[in-house]
Amino acid sequence: MITRNNIIEVAYNAQSSVDSKHCLAIDYKVTNENDSKAIGDMLVSAKTILNSTDFSVLYDKGFNTGSEIKIDIELGINIMVALFKAV
Repeated sequence: MITRNNIIEVAYNAQSSVDSKHCLAIDYKVTNENDSKAIGDMLVSAKTILNSTDFSVLYDKGFNTGSEIKIDIELGINIMVALFKAV
């Protein structure tokens, strides 16, 4: 996987969807690819598994991209995401 400054490392990215009430995983995905666009697919999967959009999503600023937020909005899912701090 290509990391910062085009350095190649053996690495994996993992995403998971977890029920916060019971702390049970409802879905997961592990890849060796850049995962900056992975949240949208996980949201679609969670919506399908739960048959609902009545849930909230928390993810870090690495997924704070316009395309990922657009998917959240289109699905009608409540999101909480850290914002990049201006330097």
